[in-house]
Amino acid sequence: MEELRAELAMLEEKYKAVLNEIEKYQDLTTSLHVDSKYLETEMFGVRRKIEALLPVLSDHEKKSLKRDLDYIGKINSVLDIEQCTLRIILEGYHGVKWCACIERGGDHDPITIYDITIKLCTNSEIIERIVRSCFTQSGCCIKDDTNQEKMKRSHWFSGRNNPSECSVRFHYDPEMLDKLLKEV
Repeated sequence: MEELRAELAMLEEKYKAVLNEIEKYQDLTTSLHVDSKYLETEMFGVRRKIEALLPVLSDHEKKSLKRDLDYIGKINSVLDIEQCTLRIILEGYHGVKWCACIERGGDHDPITIYDITIKLCTNSEIIERIVRSCFTQSGCCIKDDTNQEKMKRSHWFSGRNNPSECSVRFHYDPEMLDKLLKEV
């Protein structure tokens, strides 16, 4: 019986030693897992920065740009300019290659279907050129603009309450978009 107890005590000691080793490795693997997740996030961020600086557009970026601009064109085409106002603002933004969002009219104004501001943000000169080429506007406030001035424009207005006090509709040219996307 004493031999069995001694053998059991020896096995229990070995078992505790194995459990200690397992715990040590579990702590190490947990730490390494956390480190690997952090590194994955950092690598994703760097990849996004690289993509943003690339001069060409990926297929995904082209599809996203086309979808967004076609949607804006559709909103503009059904807009009742007697009742509604639509503003499109193009801004250079260093954080993203392309982003489109609907904004509020003022700090405390709710977003309504009668007063819509769409903000387009990009850090890509190619995308800026595409947007400026696809949206054109002529009317009382900008009738003397040259083609070059129209290409530099970063605001387009449609409807009753635009800042220029004109009831002007901007035009969207989807064929121009398709042509330009094939070139880049």
